[in-house]
Amino acid sequence: MVPVDDIDPRYQTWNIGTDVSLRRMSEWAGYKQLNGLEIVSSVLRDTPECWEEVLDMVSILRNNFRLTVGKSCGFHIHVSKVTGPILLHLMRKVSVLMYLYIPVDKVVDCRTLGIMKKLWTAETLQRLKLFITPSMGSKSCLGLSKCYSFDEFDEGSEDKCRGTVEFRYLEGALDPELILRWSQLMVSLFQFADLASPQAWQNFVPAILQCPVLGKMDPNVLRVFLVSLGKGDDHGFWINRIEIMSNLPLDAQQLARRPADNNEILPPLDNGYIDALRDELCTREMKLPCTIQKAATLNESESSTDPDDFAKLLSEKACFFFFYD
Repeated sequence: MVPVDDIDPRYQTWNIGTDVSLRRMSEWAGYKQLNGLEIVSSVLRDTPECWEEVLDMVSILRNNFRLTVGKSCGFHIHVSKVTGPILLHLMRKVSVLMYLYIPVDKVVDCRTLGIMKKLWTAETLQRLKLFITPSMGSKSCLGLSKCYSFDEFDEGSEDKCRGTVEFRYLEGALDPELILRWSQLMVSLFQFADLASPQAWQNFVPAILQCPVLGKMDPNVLRVFLVSLGKGDDHGFWINRIEIMSNLPLDAQQLARRPADNNEILPPLDNGYIDALRDELCTREMKLPCTIQKAATLNESESSTDPDDFAKLLSEKACFFFFYD
């Protein structure tokens, strides 16, 4: 490993360790002990090589360890920019995108619209954090605990931030396809917030607001959402995922910290399955439609840069790393 400046040594290589939120459990399902582990990736970029690295590491874990996923397990991804600081307004836009769930029959509800307005107009990062996690230690699908304003480091700017935005999947998973598709979707969401033009937002937001009932996803709205983020090919996967989750029975052990004794030991992954995921997901083109349009506009007016190459360059200006516990 060659150390990289400005990156915490803990995040310069993959590592497996413990965490204060994890514990050992004695006499589980015929085993002497069940150990809770935290798996943390190195800092990665939105490139085929890095997505293959994710796939390879999940495969190594599945094929070399006895693993089970309990109800208390979680998966989350931290996303940031490769170059330059993160502007506070980008944090506002990411927050609004994650909480943009206002159903049509609630549009006139001033309380619901009020929080969206507060997110969009938050004057400081601390205020934005307070709106997202109003109580200490609380967790949600979006976290800004690892993002800090330059002002906190006495560098005199509340409009510029450093660190990462955390997207929490809340459901633990060591399914490589789910990890890849969901992580790529979150990276694309961050890139859309960063790079999309006002016109792209004007097209995107009304489409998402068409979902008629809170908690139920219209397949056509889902398709528009995915296409806008360059993930239209994932529509079938997410429709199937929604159906599976919707049909799960209520579980009295849902909040239990200790996995049930009949909890599945995850089976090894077939090499053919891994190769198929590598070809389908790791090496696929991942360009936001809005960046392709922006690149084409710049190409016509300013330079001879190929629009596809420029869009790829914009897309790769995001880094991420994983936490799994």
